[in-house]
Amino acid sequence: MANRAVEFSKIEKELEMLKRKYSSFIEEKERKRRKMRDVHFSEGDREVLIQSIVIGGLIENMISHFVAKVF
Repeated sequence: MANRAVEFSKIEKELEMLKRKYSSFIEEKERKRRKMRDVHFSEGDREVLIQSIVIGGLIENMISHFVAKVF
């Protein structure tokens, strides 16, 4: 009977250790997932970024032409 109690205690400790490992594994996966989400743009964000760059280029060209005509 004491032997079973010792075995049960060992199994309980092993389960706690595995639970902690699993928990840290899940936390790491969640951090990686959040980082990937932060790094990659959604399709809508990508479109807005491209449009902003194009509009910025057009405004820069207009200013350059205006400055060239003034001077």
